[in-house]
Amino acid sequence: MASQKSTSGGFEPSSTAGPTQRFVRSVADVGKPSPLRWLRAPAHLGDRTYVRRMGLVESFFSTMSSLHHGRTDIFHRIPLRFPAEAKDKLLARLPLAYAVLCRRHPLLSSHVVELTPDLERFDEERAKSLRHSGSGDGSASALSEPHFVYQVPSSAGELLDRARERVLFLSPDWSETIAQPAAKKAPAEQTLDGDRTKRWLKQYVWNGPRRFLSQKHPYGLGRVLVLPTPQSATGGSLASIDLVLCVAHCVGDGLSVSSLAAELLGLLTSDDLPHSLGNVRDVPSEATFPGATHKEFGSVSDEIAAALETGLLRDHRRADGGAGAMSPDFIEPLLPPPIEAAYPPFLDPSATGSASLARTRWFWALRRVRAQVRSARSLNDRLTDFAARISDADALSPSEERDWGAHTNWSAERLDARETGLIVAVAKRKGVRIGALLYAVSACALNQLAIEDDREAVNGGAQHADVTKSTVMGFPFSIRQYLRPESTVFEGRADAALDEPARPSTLSVQLGFGGISFPAPDVFSLSTDPSAVQDGSLNRRDQVQLWQMARHAQKRLDAMFRHPPMMMADGFVTALDRENRFRVQGVRDVFAAAPQKDDEAEANDDDDDDDDDDNDEHRPGHLKKNMQGPGSSLNYSMLGSLDGIFSGVNLTLPSSWGSGATGARLEVGTNMLIGVRCREGEAFGTAFTIGGCLTLELGHDLNTWSTEKVEKYLWLMRRILIGLAEAPA
Repeated sequence: MASQKSTSGGFEPSSTAGPTQRFVRSVADVGKPSPLRWLRAPAHLGDRTYVRRMGLVESFFSTMSSLHHGRTDIFHRIPLRFPAEAKDKLLARLPLAYAVLCRRHPLLSSHVVELTPDLERFDEERAKSLRHSGSGDGSASALSEPHFVYQVPSSAGELLDRARERVLFLSPDWSETIAQPAAKKAPAEQTLDGDRTKRWLKQYVWNGPRRFLSQKHPYGLGRVLVLPTPQSATGGSLASIDLVLCVAHCVGDGLSVSSLAAELLGLLTSDDLPHSLGNVRDVPSEATFPGATHKEFGSVSDEIAAALETGLLRDHRRADGGAGAMSPDFIEPLLPPPIEAAYPPFLDPSATGSASLARTRWFWALRRVRAQVRSARSLNDRLTDFAARISDADALSPSEERDWGAHTNWSAERLDARETGLIVAVAKRKGVRIGALLYAVSACALNQLAIEDDREAVNGGAQHADVTKSTVMGFPFSIRQYLRPESTVFEGRADAALDEPARPSTLSVQLGFGGISFPAPDVFSLSTDPSAVQDGSLNRRDQVQLWQMARHAQKRLDAMFRHPPMMMADGFVTALDRENRFRVQGVRDVFAAAPQKDDEAEANDDDDDDDDDDNDEHRPGHLKKNMQGPGSSLNYSMLGSLDGIFSGVNLTLPSSWGSGATGARLEVGTNMLIGVRCREGEAFGTAFTIGGCLTLELGHDLNTWSTEKVEKYLWLMRRILIGLAEAPA
């Protein structure tokens, strides 16, 4: 055990009773070799087992999901259409394809355990309590940390048996389990009711107890759900299903989950996957859904075993047909390191000569100033009034939702291929990237609603609201291209007998976080009457201002990414500061915040800056500061074009499936949906292109954000984009 202690990294002697070590998050976590690398686990965690302490961002997402029943869990709805003749073969293949996916991406079959620096188990409930309420002693160290635990399957049969249970097939009458919508609905919500899959997701996936994922059990961090469409809705020669991929956010981000979905579809139609599966039958599921089933394989043929043992990875194919490929030596190269292990040398405390000393000193000096500015800004309320009335049919009071967090709803606006093509063409002509344009349009639409809210309030006899504060669009972004590959992530790793070692799994969290500030609503909003926007027309002033703001966003993005090492260093240390603050204060719900001081107490305060700094994330007057980030008006993730991801896999059905499948393809629908199970008080948007069609989405907590106003916001974004695209050149 001593050798493991010396390499687990990031801990210090404890001054309290109990474990002799405590974890400390610091810049040392990005040292080389990584202190967060995979280790062979001690015997009490199981044979053939590996363990890795979670990275900073992974740990945050794990905390959100474990404390609050699955908040931040990712869902990816993929509508599929194919020849009806191929339906049975396609569905029988799905569990096998998912098992191969688990072989390629070990985190799908991992689970999460709270461990001490000695790699001993720590009480889960005590860990949750400490995480929720804080250390209580002012220390930013921790007695335990969440760790990934991965056990290598003993055989192909075991892998298939465990993975197939994670693929759930709903019965054809699954929509009958959906609760009937309330009689009184806003017009915007009536369209939602027409989409049965959305209604089912809202009832069973986005809200309520965490039904489909689990941190505690192996293979519990991923799930595939299959919702069949009635044959009458697709026609006699075609069949369709909605495939929903659910993944815990601690093992992947939006981009890697989209890639995972495309990889699953590629495996589903792959000629390399065995065509003869033997006797595959439906068995009742233990899930609570009437008629839901799993697939059960009567036997595991040599072909199936070889596919599972090798994962159909070219690097793993051997002359002996893959015998022995389930050996840990062949799994180790696939275990993904945390992003801390792949940061550039600029963040490595032991690195010298990676940047000039003067430049490094200037960076850290400026960073301290920026931290003070951010702290001051975090006290400002930057949120447009989207507040829902708690009496609305779908909204429940925060106390009623306490056990599982937000009451989540997702809304979407889609542009067709023609409209999307026009927008892309005019953006290219203007020299503006589409992502920068979307940030400008999203800020303008948010500001426009703030102006309208203020106008309505004044007409109702209220005073003018403050519309002079700037609007900050926050966003997560992928840092994959800036990370350097890391190979030394194992302790005492044996050399695998491979000609070309496989690369680590791409399913991982590789995110940074940023924001762009736009002018306040009284400066940056539409002068065009909103009713005129509906006709697709914007006046010249609005067009010029929108393109100017899009170029402003592009310049800010370019400046952010001009020096990637500094950008990542700033992002990491900002997240580290926030994490250490959470360790001291706890990750509390915004609705469970401590009360504000009264005026007399404020007057008698010594104006201690540190005191304001400590309390800004828990003040009821500043909703969403804890969860959504200091100063953000709205967070929006630009996933970009998914066409490149899905077109990179061959979706042509095997010709052996019958004449109807000859030359046919698995068609991916454009009404795809990607999002998360929202945190309390959160509103979070995503934008992506699939099938040449731009989709704008916004997930929101119904306790805080009105669906009617969210739908209006997305509609306004769409009309502004079309207005820009159709404006005279």
